Amino acid sequence: MVRQAKQLAVAITELVETPDEVDGIRFQRGAQLVLDRSMTPEDLGGGIRVFRRLRDMMIPYTPT
Repeated sequence: MVRQAKQLAVAITELVETPDEVDGIRFQRGAQLVLDRSMTPEDLGGGIRVFRRLRDMMIPYTPT
């Protein structure tokens, strides 16, 4: 599960770094990862365990 959380974090980062335009805002390449931290796993009961990863990024953008 920890490996899957890391893989998901990488996939999300790749998506966020893909240049795109959304509602008049142009998101550009060059996002900077400011913080990347694994959180303590949490048992939610019923055999469910959650693995969290905290990532804070600076994403350059310009209005179009």
